[in-house]
Amino acid sequence: MTQKINTIIDRPVTDLRHFTSVLNAEPQVQHMWTAIREKTYRDPTDGLLRIPARKGDIPMAANDDAVEWGSRGRYEVPFFPNLGGSTGRYRATIPNLGNVVSVLLNGNVSQGATEAWSLRWPDGSFWWFQPNRNGSRATANNGSHWDFTANPSPFDQWNFNAVVIDFAAGQIFHSLNNGDFDQGVSPSGGTISMPPAGDVTVWMGEGTPPQPFAEGRISDLAIVHGDVRTMPELMTAWNEYNQTAYPG
Repeated sequence: MTQKINTIIDRPVTDLRHFTSVLNAEPQVQHMWTAIREKTYRDPTDGLLRIPARKGDIPMAANDDAVEWGSRGRYEVPFFPNLGGSTGRYRATIPNLGNVVSVLLNGNVSQGATEAWSLRWPDGSFWWFQPNRNGSRATANNGSHWDFTANPSPFDQWNFNAVVIDFAAGQIFHSLNNGDFDQGVSPSGGTISMPPAGDVTVWMGEGTPPQPFAEGRISDLAIVHGDVRTMPELMTAWNEYNQTAYPG
């Protein structure tokens, strides 16, 4: 007797496969981490958790053993409570970023003034990003803020944030959920300069100590060596992935 079995592949699986193929085909996406608890492991050298790289070969390392978890669909992803001192945060040190860098984030914030990620150099210089601050979005460079005009990340909702920092041109841009890119403006008249040469440490769930990521979750973070405004296929695929890849 012959049995015929029909297999239905639903939209989320299709989107996930499409996103993965686009991600792997884009050489400028050099580092990405999908922070699902079931994929983590403990490094025998220090016993702390590691989030393996989805692209690239550098894992995200837990800063301590105080990590917490929240839900995204049927998965557990890092939850960052309102604590200072880098408690429960993750970091990875990567090679020099070059003249233009884009940072892609899937996150869910519950309070304002959240610092979702930061880039830090050995000389103490830094950049960090707030998805929602006083009804806007903002980045900071060594204490100088750049504000964006509208559409901060809504609270208690998963959003896709893309930030482009053009060090050479002295400009910064932000897009929410694959919308138009706003150019940041510095109310204090701050300027953007080239960061020092050498490695940079990417922090997830924190900006600059002791300012914490005030209640939020992060599922995906990527570093792109280049301007994602020139990569529409990647941006569209990422936005679809953020909407459908974490079913309940």
